Amino acid sequence: MKEPKFTPGPHKVKILGKEQSSVIVCSSKGRPLASLYHEKNKLAEQKGNAFLFAAATEMYNELERITEFLEYELEMIPFGTQTCRYEVIETQIARNKNLLKKARGEG
Repeated sequence: MKEPKFTPGPHKVKILGKEQSSVIVCSSKGRPLASLYHEKNKLAEQKGNAFLFAAATEMYNELERITEFLEYELEMIPFGTQTCRYEVIETQIARNKNLLKKARGEG
């Protein structure tokens, strides 16, 4: 059975004026989730890294795609051959699935 996809968003990214040099990530309902801004030439962060929040959906989708590719590759290895490669791929699949479970709050 296929596990549900992790969807942290959708998030909206607002880049404010040049004077403020700010980035704010908001939920689909407009609630601010994270902000990154400059204050007197000093970088200040609130509630995590805004750019990571904004890229989270793409990163987890890509991780899921890589995991699916590795599972396909694992099926293509003939039984009893290339044991080392099989174990490496199997280990990476387990790591990826564990990370996706943590992202969904299951681990």
